[in-house]
Amino acid sequence: MFLRAVGVVAGCLCMALAVVGCDDAAPRQSASVSPEKPVPPKWEVAYSSKSVDSSFFSVAVTANEVWALGVQDPSGARPGRELLMRLRDGKWEPVALPPAYAGATDLSNVQFAAAPDSNDVWLYAAVKSKPYAWRWDGSRWLAAPGAISPLAVLVLAPDDIWAVDSFGAVVRHWNGRRWNDAGLKNFQATTFSAVAPDDIWAVGATVTASVLQPAARHFDGRTWRTVPVRPYHFKTKSLESESTSLTKVVAVGPDDVWALGSHTGSAGIAEDNPPEEKIVLHWTGDRWEEAPKSLHSWTLGVDGEGGVILPDISTQRTAGGQLRRIGPPQLLPGPTGKLTPADRAQKPSVSALSPDPRTKTIWAVGYVGISAYDATSPSKGPFYQRAVILRFNPGKL
Repeated sequence: MFLRAVGVVAGCLCMALAVVGCDDAAPRQSASVSPEKPVPPKWEVAYSSKSVDSSFFSVAVTANEVWALGVQDPSGARPGRELLMRLRDGKWEPVALPPAYAGATDLSNVQFAAAPDSNDVWLYAAVKSKPYAWRWDGSRWLAAPGAISPLAVLVLAPDDIWAVDSFGAVVRHWNGRRWNDAGLKNFQATTFSAVAPDDIWAVGATVTASVLQPAARHFDGRTWRTVPVRPYHFKTKSLESESTSLTKVVAVGPDDVWALGSHTGSAGIAEDNPPEEKIVLHWTGDRWEEAPKSLHSWTLGVDGEGGVILPDISTQRTAGGQLRRIGPPQLLPGPTGKLTPADRAQKPSVSALSPDPRTKTIWAVGYVGISAYDATSPSKGPFYQRAVILRFNPGKL
């Protein structure tokens, strides 16, 4: 399975933590004994930060290691301070980032990616509008050739890297020596996903009759071809403009691909705008089919076993189409350092998922805490977010 790194992402979906109480009352004589329901396996907290103002936004799995990239104290005296952790030999350890990246407050287009069959990791970022590229060679960061400012990166091998260039949303390919334009006309790409080097999907938008419409392209190892996606239009005729784009794609197999996006319109006056329409498409091998909008989430990801983890990360859809519940992780202490009643309102927010083919483990990164909105309620405590790395093994189901 080839892995895609997830870049800075716009928007995350949270799951509520259930609090189970106890009843000490004596059982009624007439009550019948029911068999206990099996307890579903849970997400486990593999790592949590000491900072309560931090978050991970990207995860990368190499041949022998797991990496998580994030930021801590984004609103503090030194905003944007880096947070990079690596799992090696069963232990999480911090890793220093390149000097030009470390501590920068004006980063943009940060992309973090790993080659699936090596321990090499790539980091792309724009610092003060200048593009940088670095590669971790197993012991240190090295300046890598071909620095660009990408919106998305897909690393398959050191000489097989795909990127969406932020300048024009153009698809480019790195062959080990230079970047080449893929030549995809009238296509504004947003991201990639791959089943294999000869089975790659790119999604985005195309301009049709002056309207931005969803678009998809597929690479078979030699050429890119257009895969038609139906256009979207609101029924009202009083709109000044409307646009539709696909912004996420998850390739599980040759006939199992998920694409997510949105359809928006403007009537010139905000209160007259139609509500945003979420788009969830499923490729079944010969066409795109509409899927339930409840699956719309930027954290939809593959499980490495031919299935997907659904939006709130509490359910796994297996390769056979079965839905299996996944329990939430344990509660973590809030700002006090001790678990309080207020901490029971905390919610995990996941930014990125990635399976590990070696161990069959699924890794998820993000944070747990109490949102700024919930923090307005005195019963839910102060706002905080503690960066976390979660893990789950589908084999335990």
